[in-house]
Amino acid sequence: MNTASDNNDDFGDLSRTAITRQIITFQNWRLTFPTPHLAVFEKTPKFRTFLPVVRCILIIVAILPPLIFWLVVRGSTNQFLWLALAAIAAENFIVALVLYFAVIHPVAAFRPPTFDKLAGKFWRDGKRDPIIGDGSPLANIAAVQIVARKAMGKGLFLMYEVNLVLRQPAGRRTCAICHSDEETIRQDAQNLADFLQSPLLDHTT
Repeated sequence: MNTASDNNDDFGDLSRTAITRQIITFQNWRLTFPTPHLAVFEKTPKFRTFLPVVRCILIIVAILPPLIFWLVVRGSTNQFLWLALAAIAAENFIVALVLYFAVIHPVAAFRPPTFDKLAGKFWRDGKRDPIIGDGSPLANIAAVQIVARKAMGKGLFLMYEVNLVLRQPAGRRTCAICHSDEETIRQDAQNLADFLQSPLLDHTT
């Protein structure tokens, strides 16, 4: 087992800041091993339910006010009523769009890497990574890193991020997973480091 304390000195110049700005208050991905040679992150059952429910809520928030506005004011000659309800409908629609693209879309669009020892590569399914492209050799992973950052939801809490530290480009990092469940993300980080036979760097403090 590779521990953080044994390897931190070799990565003294490595950035300890978070890469992503995702905000999610529960475990959304879990590391699985379908075969001894394959490591895959899968959506948790809660996350599978969360995404469609939130999308439906935001669609309702975006569509319902304009619909109510149309039902109330159709045929009305009261210009003040038209303006007031139109402003409320537009505000709700804009808020729904901002929430989706600022909070939900980054979480929904994110794809963790898949690691295949037989192919000797790792990649992101359905998404071309700007750093690793369509795939990168497993040997290019120098270490697995955990970092933490403060986030604001119903209150202030910590978000944890597992990053892959690459040899080339030297010192560059790409995010593997990100959520706020410290216990499970530490387990996944350690299991991934063991699978890759890479050092685990704890940069949460």
